[in-house]
Amino acid sequence: MDAKQRNDDIKEFRIGSSRILVRTDMLEADTDIPQVSPVINYDLPTNRENYLHRIGRLGRFGRKDIAINFINNDEQQTLHHTEQYYNTEIEDLLMSIADLI
Repeated sequence: MDAKQRNDDIKEFRIGSSRILVRTDMLEADTDIPQVSPVINYDLPTNRENYLHRIGRLGRFGRKDIAINFINNDEQQTLHHTEQYYNTEIEDLLMSIADLI
């Protein structure tokens, strides 16, 4: 996707005319949109330093939101390293997402 299309799609998402935004590690620019929750990671960022960028929490540090990470057994160690890097605990998902909201 070229830069114009990408920017147009992000703009549509920001104003609400598009309800889903799929972001990859290829998009390095911060696409933080304050009202977005939850953020769902189909896979973990390839670089643990990009985790906060990926879930869009840099501009909202300290605000509690939900980020759901789908991981496989091979990514357990990556998730653990991400927790250590940010000195935090990423909790297992509750049986009911409604309990988090």
